Amino acid sequence: MSGSLIFLDDSAFHPGFSTNSIWTVNTGSPDTQRWYQHCSIWAQWSNESNSIYGSFSVTFEGISIAFTGNTPPSTNRQNFSVFIDEAYAYVVSYPSQAAYMQWYTSPTLEEGTHTITLTEMDGTDVDYALIGVGNQTAALGKDILVDDTSDSIVWTGDWQTNTSTLLTNFTGPYIVRRPLGNSTKDSRTVGDSFSFQFTGTNVSVFGIQRNSIVGVISVDFRVDGGKTTNFSTISARSGNDLANTVFYSSPILDSGVHTLVMNITAVAGDQSLKLDYIT
Repeated sequence: MSGSLIFLDDSAFHPGFSTNSIWTVNTGSPDTQRWYQHCSIWAQWSNESNSIYGSFSVTFEGISIAFTGNTPPSTNRQNFSVFIDEAYAYVVSYPSQAAYMQWYTSPTLEEGTHTITLTEMDGTDVDYALIGVGNQTAALGKDILVDDTSDSIVWTGDWQTNTSTLLTNFTGPYIVRRPLGNSTKDSRTVGDSFSFQFTGTNVSVFGIQRNSIVGVISVDFRVDGGKTTNFSTISARSGNDLANTVFYSSPILDSGVHTLVMNITAVAGDQSLKLDYIT
């Protein structure tokens, strides 16, 4: 499993977030922002003028860790401190202001268990972590991430790689949003498809809900040639494009090797299908 990534939702961070009074569960909005697993943790009640900040720690097994969420706006503190085990201690600046993005990536670490602590969180939103898997990392029972750029996904048809930020019809402090890994695979051609072979007991497909344009697109999903599940996106130009939208989630499968196939069945208007990642 070396080279893979483990998905870790903010709700599974341990030891977790402190001080509790600073952090708020953010459930987002169906029109403005959608979080992975439906919520994030937001340092809403930090106060730079009084040096009141949030912090959090994560103990993990792997060779790296990265965090995704909303970076704070320009009116908030734009750097934070990082402590990893007893080997690293340094200050990091956010790569961009007021953006939903991967805003921190650790250096490559030795194989094993590590604890990372981030302090001076001021208005920061934490959605999930991605943990790098080494040769000796135990990945059984963990949520493995497969990004749209992975060679394990076989694309058939006129799929295009799109590195644009998500479009928005919403004016607010967080208006710049990026897909996971900064890219999606896009198509608006009936008959285009992909297949993905995996080992496990379930699979989910995530993409971008396109609310910024008018149209409809429908797709079919099928595992191992079984029952077909249909998914459609419908938009009347009503809001933001939304990341972390579940396009398909399989039932619990027998443990073993399976094949997922998706096929575009209908397109109307200006819609396109934007596939982001698989877990």
